[in-house]
Amino acid sequence: PEVTDLVQKVADAYGVDPIDVVVDIDYEVSGQFKVDNIDPTKAGDVQETIKNTISQETGVPMNDIDVDYNSDTGEVQYTVQTDSYDDTNTIQANMESDSFTDAIESSLENVDSNIDVTSPVVNDEIIADINIVVDGKDTIVINDATNNLATKFTDDGFTVKDAEGINMASKFTKIYVCLFFSIY
Repeated sequence: PEVTDLVQKVADAYGVDPIDVVVDIDYEVSGQFKVDNIDPTKAGDVQETIKNTISQETGVPMNDIDVDYNSDTGEVQYTVQTDSYDDTNTIQANMESDSFTDAIESSLENVDSNIDVTSPVVNDEIIADINIVVDGKDTIVINDATNNLATKFTDDGFTVKDAEGINMASKFTKIYVCLFFSIY
């Protein structure tokens, strides 16, 4: 959903003004591949090399990239996070190209010249991690509103993976509601 639509839906669900809603969205694309023929003594360099190469190929800082390498199976899973759907969509398309796999394999040859990268798969969906903070000082139906909001996302055709509302009350006059959604 567009951020302005999202802000309005949240405001409506909680009975607050849109100015009382702050939305932060991060988009994630992920994939996996297998690394074969690696010298076990060089396994420690594989994860960092892959992360660095993904960063170079996508233009995404390394701290927004997660790489999990299983040295027993050779399986690599990675996730790239951005704050722009369009950027994530472009990155996803680039990851599906042979040149992306070739770049990974080429960089890993610096670790071990016998390495092969096989079975590359880029997941079809882009996941949106949505963090919402609501100044809910004027609402009393926090749990009902959270459930209603999750239902609205589902009605709009999204799959809501996690929907969690946390009521964080300050000592004085404001109640903040933090919502965490993963939708795709």
